[in-house]
Amino acid sequence: MKEDGQLAAVCIRVMLAFEPDEGAARIGQRLVEGHMRVVFSIPQHRKYLHAGTPSEPVLAEAAARIMNEPINGRSSRSLPLAMIRKYLDNGFVQRGERGELAARLLLTLAHDTCVDRSALHATPEEAHFSKPIHVLDFLAALVGPSHMDLIRQSRPDNTTNGMTLEMAFKDARINFTHFVQGGDDSILSDEVAWLALARSMAFQCANGHHMVDLDLPVLLWDEPLGRFIISGILVQVRNRTTNGRAQIDAEKLEFFTPSADDERANTRPYIAIVM
Repeated sequence: MKEDGQLAAVCIRVMLAFEPDEGAARIGQRLVEGHMRVVFSIPQHRKYLHAGTPSEPVLAEAAARIMNEPINGRSSRSLPLAMIRKYLDNGFVQRGERGELAARLLLTLAHDTCVDRSALHATPEEAHFSKPIHVLDFLAALVGPSHMDLIRQSRPDNTTNGMTLEMAFKDARINFTHFVQGGDDSILSDEVAWLALARSMAFQCANGHHMVDLDLPVLLWDEPLGRFIISGILVQVRNRTTNGRAQIDAEKLEFFTPSADDERANTRPYIAIVM
């Protein structure tokens, strides 16, 4: 596949945005012409255009396959990193909060590590990357096995029920193939999260949110989708090297809807991560 096609796949999955200038406009125009990118608006001077990739689960599945297709017989896992670095160095990609872009890439690579690729060519018509994966497997891919042993036995700060993370999330799954920009704080709710889970979406929170930058919806139990069985992995990205605890409180965010019928829904666990 040519480079523009590979770039389009990375854009779809990690929400890559281009600088609004004439140099980047030529790249964006090519992606609009041949790779399903959509024009949002064109300034009156017409020197560049504002474009992006709206949420399309089928395109995200195809993009995931492109990002994981071997190149010249070798693994393509380094493809998105090399692509992003190249266009950043050229000044074509919006720098903005580069930590958030790095976090989206790391989370996407961890997700893809958990996907069974053995049937990709045997059953090409099926969705492979748009299937739920275990939360515990995802966390292990993200932090590594040595750290995961400690995380499995960690206990929550806000309850005294004694349940370890491994126990609380033993049946939990996530399902995301791409990130979508949230317009406001309404995305940080179980009402929106279960709909996003059905579309294999994760969220980049609205600019300037003080507590959460990325939201990965989580299905807690193997039951039909609905808001009362949904939780989240809430990620805070710090664009500096200092360590610190995750200052994320789902109760203050009013993420969970109280239930009068199911007591489990009123004590749902969630995961907070600082990156």
